[in-house]
Amino acid sequence: MDTRPQLYRVDTLAEEAVGVKDPCAVLLENGPGFSVLVARRFEYSERTSRLQFKNAFQLKIDAAHREMIHDYAQVEIYQHAYGAWVAGLPNSDRIFGTPSLKPYRVVFLPWEDYEDLRDRRTPNRVDRLFSYCRDAFGQLPGFYSPNARTLITPDDYACAAERFPAGTAFI
Repeated sequence: MDTRPQLYRVDTLAEEAVGVKDPCAVLLENGPGFSVLVARRFEYSERTSRLQFKNAFQLKIDAAHREMIHDYAQVEIYQHAYGAWVAGLPNSDRIFGTPSLKPYRVVFLPWEDYEDLRDRRTPNRVDRLFSYCRDAFGQLPGFYSPNARTLITPDDYACAAERFPAGTAFI
């Protein structure tokens, strides 16, 4: 295992990525549904200028309150040519359906919390994951959680899907 520190030029990274450690969570959507990506590993690719989240799973709760869990070997986050931040699959034009005008927010997860959340990633057992995300993201500037069932995000967070043309391949 290489123990040398990995250094990146700060001016080439999204502000929220600076100081991110493994594992982590990325808030992809918050209204009318909820979506968070939880990853075991985070890397920055200098070759593609993309943030890479590896060994990840997504919890998605749609507007009808249906819970879905999806596993991904890797998800990349980058600023699209249309100006919005997107999360998508590598070597694909498919992106998650909630591009954001502001960079996605990323929070560090202690290993114990990550393992607990990973073990609870089955439908009908996601209350702990939502609660954890609500608490973690609700403390960030511009975000807040007024009660146990609500997370409020800035108005321009994860709401830029209309910037993409009809026919865009959303996941």
